[in-house]
Amino acid sequence: MPARAPSCAMPAPIVPAPTTPRRCGTSVISAAVCSYALCGYLTGMSTLLIIVIAVVVIAILAFALLGGRRRRHTKLRETVGEHRQQAQTHANRANELEAAAAEARERERTHAQNAAEAEERLPS
Repeated sequence: MPARAPSCAMPAPIVPAPTTPRRCGTSVISAAVCSYALCGYLTGMSTLLIIVIAVVVIAILAFALLGGRRRRHTKLRETVGEHRQQAQTHANRANELEAAAAEARERERTHAQNAAEAEERLPS
């Protein structure tokens, strides 16, 4: 009864017979194993290598884009903080001016009252 390969086993690649003998081993079996290893294993490795390189490149691009986004957001947060500080400064200045205007109105009202009282004291 011949041994059957499992259904999940990878079929051997079809490799043309070399025109010159290879120096992989001394027997025909080791030459077949060597040719399979050279063709199938390297092909599989190159595909795997391509996949790994693609994943690494995508990760680097994503990291670069996210890093740029983080820098922009940080810069915007700093700008927002500066704008809030300037707005607070303007609000404080506006409050000071409003207080000065209220004080000036109070002085004017007091002066008008004093002038009216002084006018009443004058002989007619």
